[in-house]
Amino acid sequence: FFTPRDDAEKKYGFRLYQGGVYPGGTIRVVEIEGWDVEACGGIHCKRTGEVGFIKIIGVDRIQDGVERIEYVAGEQALKYIQQKFRLLEETSEILKSTPDRLKDSILSLLRDLKLERSRVENLTRKLIEVRLDSLVKNMIEVDGIRLIIEKRVGEEVDTVINEANTLVNRFPDTVAVYFTIDGGKANVIVMVGDKARELGLNAGIIARNVAILCNGRGVGTARLGQGGGLDASKIPTNEKVIEEILRVKCGRPS
Repeated sequence: FFTPRDDAEKKYGFRLYQGGVYPGGTIRVVEIEGWDVEACGGIHCKRTGEVGFIKIIGVDRIQDGVERIEYVAGEQALKYIQQKFRLLEETSEILKSTPDRLKDSILSLLRDLKLERSRVENLTRKLIEVRLDSLVKNMIEVDGIRLIIEKRVGEEVDTVINEANTLVNRFPDTVAVYFTIDGGKANVIVMVGDKARELGLNAGIIARNVAILCNGRGVGTARLGQGGGLDASKIPTNEKVIEEILRVKCGRPS
């Protein structure tokens, strides 16, 4: 119904304008008794049958007490459902399943994936243990600390971090520096054990200094430092890396 704005505001208050202020001295008020009342400038149907099939596709919270409902209706709603069903059929075909069994197929796939991840993690731990024997033999002892400097081609950063973490946990006086190389780019990972940190060594600072030598950037904490965007052709010699580590240990700037 239409009514003067002042009369509507006196009766219903400013909750009339939750959907926005409707201009003019006379406004149209749409009331669903016992549910809501709004000032509205839109076009309204006499019955829902004129709209046809309605599918709500999203709800956004605009502010406290105000939500926007997104929906499609009529022919567009039918097209939306057909599109979703086609996607369901295509996904079922990829997983060699059927729409009614798709949920079970996905759950089975996730279980298999979890099992494979567990196997990979176990194999990675075993690989690290095997590597540690070789790494210990290659440790360099300088000024009261042990150093490991490694270059790995095509190896995952997470695997290297796990290896470095295992190494410094077993040998707390160790500084481990790893370069991971992928094509022309490289990363540097630095891990510093507890005893080495007590001597003033900081993994984040070492990673930053080494990364700068390779036109990269590095950050991190006292225990773990990482640098990215390194030019693989400029990875420094072991001697230069040791020089940067000792520079940090002595508290000298890079």
